[in-house]
Amino acid sequence: MKTKTTKTTKTEGYEYTIGDQVIRRARKKCGTCGARTHVTAEHEAIDARHRAMAAEGQAALAKAQALADRTVDAYSAPRFAPGEWLTAAGMLLGRGFDERQAEAILKSKWTRWAGDEANHGHGEVTADDLRRFLTRMPEPKLTREVEALTKETFPDLYPVTRADGQRVYVTVPEDDDAAPAGEWVVMCRVSGGVTGTRTGTLKRLGEVQYFPDEATAQATADRLLREMNSAHATATYAYWPARAEGGAR
Repeated sequence: MKTKTTKTTKTEGYEYTIGDQVIRRARKKCGTCGARTHVTAEHEAIDARHRAMAAEGQAALAKAQALADRTVDAYSAPRFAPGEWLTAAGMLLGRGFDERQAEAILKSKWTRWAGDEANHGHGEVTADDLRRFLTRMPEPKLTREVEALTKETFPDLYPVTRADGQRVYVTVPEDDDAAPAGEWVVMCRVSGGVTGTRTGTLKRLGEVQYFPDEATAQATADRLLREMNSAHATATYAYWPARAEGGAR
């Protein structure tokens, strides 16, 4: 489709005819080609996409910068070349790792091993070295290793996937004297052992524990599943979140 451009003295701008549609624009410079004699609808659409990409890039850079700042005291950070620690943070986030996982990787020995494998000394390690180190680890091993590394780095935080698919990390209250208010509880079922099968609500010091949301209750249930079902257990334990009867406490 051809675009006809006609200068108009009344508006001191330009009049654009696109098909049977006439659009008037004030005189301005085209951000795509730099010309001042035309600003086509196609070029304006390109400009809009570029502005959106720039905004997304700035947001990603800000997130990577925050991650790099949080981990600047990591053991291997000084081994990276100037600017490469920030690039590594952006690379990890760009690969789909969430902020906790990326932070755990940057704080781990993996960054040192990546430099060792690349034969790079102090101040020479790059983000590509770390990327190649991760790439050589096949799936699903990489996923398992990152999950274990994150749990080791943040022992008080547990990953939970909400109903909308969003992955979040929550703190499991363990040592508070008072149980948190909320409308969620954790149900328990014990099978086997000397008591047979029993089902009840998780209690602490004889009082039912309430949780503020499903994610926190789920995290507690996941923790108990890991801790109680050891190789030496004589019974099988099951835990799952449920809404408290009667609503919030």
